[in-house]
Amino acid sequence: MKKSYRGGNLEKSQDLIKKMKESGCSFTVVSGGQSKKILFQNKGETYKKKTYYGANKSEHLPGVFMCNVVKKDIDSYIKNGGLIPSFTDKPSLLLYNFKEIEKICEGDKTELSYAIDINSCYFQTAYNLGFITKKTFDRGWKDRDIYKYGILASIGTLNKKEVIEEYVDGKLISRKYEEENYNKYSPFYWAVINEVYRIMNQISELLGDDFYMWLTDCAVFKKGREKDVESFLEENNYSYKNFRIEYEKIDKRKIYWYDYSKAKSKYVNYHKRCGFEPDLIITK
Repeated sequence: MKKSYRGGNLEKSQDLIKKMKESGCSFTVVSGGQSKKILFQNKGETYKKKTYYGANKSEHLPGVFMCNVVKKDIDSYIKNGGLIPSFTDKPSLLLYNFKEIEKICEGDKTELSYAIDINSCYFQTAYNLGFITKKTFDRGWKDRDIYKYGILASIGTLNKKEVIEEYVDGKLISRKYEEENYNKYSPFYWAVINEVYRIMNQISELLGDDFYMWLTDCAVFKKGREKDVESFLEENNYSYKNFRIEYEKIDKRKIYWYDYSKAKSKYVNYHKRCGFEPDLIITK
């Protein structure tokens, strides 16, 4: 007989592991990303699994069930002869036009910049690429505000390499990586990332010097170019929300701005290798 339970957040998992070690139990711990599973058998030979998610105080991650739903869709995609992605590039989804941001920060006048954030970007991209079904997409999309982190995790966990720790009589006897599922699902994660990377680069090339910054799934650019970006996203089957920001300053390590949609200041650490140089764009 098999029973599964939610154990709460990751912090609580440590309490059970400590107790089982002290009691001399035999059990398995499977860890990866923001999740941990503890598998064991009680005296009645009932097989049990306790699952823990996240570092906050919440007892569960809303929408986490979408992780298994997405993997089942990919299983069907593979079974039905879908093309297995193959990517050697693992790009960063960060891009900055330092020259233009510095110019704005050094200017005498306040200049508001336009920002567009793609809704459930990775999840939408997985659907656009045909990896998940419309039924799965609609299920997540309908409650995307509630299931926000679960939907994000459903794509992120495709690239999760879990660590398996075996305990016998309370003693750790082995630690190894789970390879089979990682090798199966990881190519689909990187296919999503590479597609978003393509979108990022095409938008930056479309805008040239009017492009300011890309952060994961959000483009920031000169006010007045919003229609160009919106049309491009709609043509590529993406929905979005827009807002305004105001750049405050840039130093050797960070870019600072005020986000009017959140009514608070923000910053990002950057690296020069993520610089965007419109002068190097070759047009035919």
